[in-house]
Amino acid sequence: MRSFILDMTPERWEKLKVSPGSFPITEADLPSQPEPGDTLIIRHLLPNRRGIIDLGDCVIAWAEPVASNPHRYRLKVTFNMTPEQVKQRYGCPFTPLSDMIRRHRKEKEQAKLEKARRILAGKAHVASLFLSKNKQA
Repeated sequence: MRSFILDMTPERWEKLKVSPGSFPITEADLPSQPEPGDTLIIRHLLPNRRGIIDLGDCVIAWAEPVASNPHRYRLKVTFNMTPEQVKQRYGCPFTPLSDMIRRHRKEKEQAKLEKARRILAGKAHVASLFLSKNKQA
């Protein structure tokens, strides 16, 4: 499970924590797509870069990319579950992006195996020709 850092104002953090419903929603720019069970660490950067205040953390229960920006995600977070509980309950291994990646890896692996099979078949054919010539002589 990974951790992501998000810069947020203290007011917005408090508003997120007290929002109604079990999974408040927020948006964040993150380097890669988070999965259920990943941790979101909330920090506040003080003006003029005088320091950083750690506001707290939460667990990501669900994430989906925002269409207009490839690194922006809409996140549902929870404060009362551990990452393991979220992973167990909401950890769906099949998101559209992970499906595409999984399919691409499978196709690459199949192509690699097919190439290796053709090479071995060619070597076996040459070896059988060599053995048949040696038996005749």
